[in-house]
Amino acid sequence: MAVVVQRYESMQFTGDNGETLAEWAGNAAFERVDADGYLHLLMTDADGSTFLTHINPGWWALRASGSFQGQISPEDYPNWYYELPNT
Repeated sequence: MAVVVQRYESMQFTGDNGETLAEWAGNAAFERVDADGYLHLLMTDADGSTFLTHINPGWWALRASGSFQGQISPEDYPNWYYELPNT
């Protein structure tokens, strides 16, 4: 029996890469980084509806199939995901 997994890609929000992360996310537009360091993104769903979301400073953003899938803390990231070299 084969083991298969969906391909996820990740990018850490460092506090100064918000615009780059929004472009990378595929279905997001950069809104702002607030005084507390949270990145605010305007997301677009597959049906065209929009909503605001935020990414915590230092957290990892996840995407699959070119769309933002959520975020995970830096503490949980290595427990849930393994980075494949040279992919």
